[in-house]
Amino acid sequence: MRDIGISQYMEFSPEVLTALRAGTPVVAFETGFYCRIPYDRNLRTLQETERLIWAAHCVPAPLAVINGRFKAGLNAAEKQALMEKRITAERGELPGLIARRSSGCCSPSAALAVAKLAGIVPVILPGMKDSLPEMDTLSLYDRMVFTPRLSEEVESLLKLRSIALVSGDADALSEAWLSAQALRSPEAVVYDDTASWVELCEIACATALEIRKKEQYRMQ
Repeated sequence: MRDIGISQYMEFSPEVLTALRAGTPVVAFETGFYCRIPYDRNLRTLQETERLIWAAHCVPAPLAVINGRFKAGLNAAEKQALMEKRITAERGELPGLIARRSSGCCSPSAALAVAKLAGIVPVILPGMKDSLPEMDTLSLYDRMVFTPRLSEEVESLLKLRSIALVSGDADALSEAWLSAQALRSPEAVVYDDTASWVELCEIACATALEIRKKEQYRMQ
């Protein structure tokens, strides 16, 4: 975990902050995906995502901008307000939200930026599969995508954008992440184009747990 005081623009919910300090696995995810779903079904879907992550013994960290500050982990009022307004910001729009002290959900590229600042991995991004502008934005950065499975179409699109891919199960993905961290590869995502949302949460949580287990073993 990075120094949690790294940025005056970064804020953590009490649950996420406690988890980061204790070394509990944290699963961060974009909130822009839920803005495509009508209110209040989007709020219920977001809450179900968090329930799945809690059930897997990880701490959910939905990512957003709240009143001009990056936020990892949201309280009930923040989630309701975001789901009602359904405003999504991409990576390049984050400075504007900060300057205006506005609030908005994070798209895939914005979520990666906020998660990187927070020092949280993995990030699960259900929205990337149908967002070609997002892929173009991501290709501007030194990136590596960790994926359990990926459709041939999306794999080809990512490769065309020179984004490195690492595939495998939770054990292989966690090992790849730790190796990439040693090489200072800046970002990672657990992403699947074919699995259900429930399966995607399970994969992300399993990878987060494996990362923590291996970190503890290497510290001994």
